[in-house]
Amino acid sequence: DDIEDEEYLFKGVHVTEKERQEM
Repeated sequence: DDIEDEEYLFKGVHVTEKERQEM
């Protein structure tokens, strides 16, 4: 999932942590 990696990088770490919790 290269797109996902770029997306969370673009938005920031906060989004990554939130998405990880949702997953």
